[in-house]
Amino acid sequence: MSTHARERAIELWREAYRQQIAGDLEGAIETYRRSIAMCPTAEAHTFLGWTYSFQGRLEEATARRPSPGSSAPSRRRATSRGSFRS
Repeated sequence: MSTHARERAIELWREAYRQQIAGDLEGAIETYRRSIAMCPTAEAHTFLGWTYSFQGRLEEATARRPSPGSSAPSRRRATSRGSFRS
């Protein structure tokens, strides 16, 4: 991933946060998703989840989805013996 893409993703994350604070939650969601598509960051994922939760969209707030074009790992849960399963 290029430095430029990461910098642009951070700019989009900041723009989305401004939209969120101003009450434009739908606009913020779209901009967070654009940021994540460009360069997934913990901040953008976290704030996107919070924005969904502010709307009462709890399933979406807690869903783990790979961003478009990514090869994110599948969701896995720890078992009682410390191993993981899908």
